Amino acid sequence: MNTHVNLIKLVIDAVVNGTLTLEEEKGRVRFELSGEACSVRGPMIARRDWLDAQGRPGLMSMINQVEFEGVETNYAELFQEAQEYEEFVACRLQERLAPEKLYTLDQDRGWVLST
Repeated sequence: MNTHVNLIKLVIDAVVNGTLTLEEEKGRVRFELSGEACSVRGPMIARRDWLDAQGRPGLMSMINQVEFEGVETNYAELFQEAQEYEEFVACRLQERLAPEKLYTLDQDRGWVLST
């Protein structure tokens, strides 16, 4: 379990402190948060039915890929032996990718995702 905890600490560091990259392909947005030894990636879904008080769409993000120094790992398998950390990581991800941090109001296009 100790190895898993150390790997999860790297995931948490990537989520909290990693460099954010957004990529759009065919109308779908994916995020990547890259730390020193770990990168996490997954889809980011804009929810137009979850508008906040300013009119920003909500964001639903989930990690589905984790990479440790070039070796890809399945996110669900990583947390099988350490499920108590999964909710913590999900909460940190929601905080990091919160709509108020990522949306910018453009006069011509409305709310636009930016890093």
